[in-house]
Amino acid sequence: MNVERRIKADISIYSAFFGGLLALIYTVSYMEQLAYSLGFASGSATILKYYNISSPLPGTITALISGSGAALIALHITYVMLPVSVLSVVLAALWVFHRAYGRTGGAAIVFMAIVLLMLTALLDSDFSFGSGIGAYVPYFGYLLMLIGGAWAIIIHRTVQAGAHGSIEINPDTPYTNIIMLSRKMMNKLHGEIRILDMHFDDKAFENLAYMTRRNIGNYTSIRILTRRDRVGKDFEKAYVEFKKELENRAIALEIRVMGGDDAVEQHERMIMDSEKAYKIPPFNIINRKSEHIVQLEYSGSRKRFDEIWNRSTKIENFGR
Repeated sequence: MNVERRIKADISIYSAFFGGLLALIYTVSYMEQLAYSLGFASGSATILKYYNISSPLPGTITALISGSGAALIALHITYVMLPVSVLSVVLAALWVFHRAYGRTGGAAIVFMAIVLLMLTALLDSDFSFGSGIGAYVPYFGYLLMLIGGAWAIIIHRTVQAGAHGSIEINPDTPYTNIIMLSRKMMNKLHGEIRILDMHFDDKAFENLAYMTRRNIGNYTSIRILTRRDRVGKDFEKAYVEFKKELENRAIALEIRVMGGDDAVEQHERMIMDSEKAYKIPPFNIINRKSEHIVQLEYSGSRKRFDEIWNRSTKIENFGR
């Protein structure tokens, strides 16, 4: 999991957990106060009946006795809220300790937050056990639960989108693979194309030419990052010829050679435009390597490319 997605996951996980914890604490507190009020009212009524007291009573006792029916209903509502809030905490705790979050769990957290929110609003319409900022504490907890559940759903959809957008390469059908990659990957890329491939060589130019031929009108420029041991006479010849062809179509081609440290540290190969990024096999065997091409998180991939690009040497200046 990349850093940005991990941060989003942490927001989801801890928002759901602390929101559920606040909901549970509030529910138990509400239940305790209702039970105390009912006990006091029941005890007062028993004493009054036993001693046959019928003279005017203090307003507080009268209100407690007359409202005991509503308080009993409210207490039963908290009996519903308690297991819901406990379940939300347990589910969020699983997220915290096992990172086992997903769309179903996120939807469950959102549903429980809505149920608790509605029941709390119903209780607050007749009873009020808090004042000032304290009265809004449970609603803050429900808001955290909603944020946590919604983030879990969004993250899951992002991951699933990447998985559903994967392209499987069959090494037994190299010609068909080139056509498939042209249609399913290169056709989806537009504008400025960036390729980070430490193994990009003269053979890679051939595959790139095949894959871009039917989609060439989609592009305005192509930037390629490769490693120094891939650059030779055949590479330079292919570069000059391909660059000339692209210039005839008003498409700029730029190549830079990575420094030694970047070439060693960079293991993932990728291709991207201004919106999408894909993890790819080496371009020189992209149609022959048994591998899945999957969509990557864009901002991190683009940042990595730009950092290496800015440190790398233009092909025209390489070796001078």
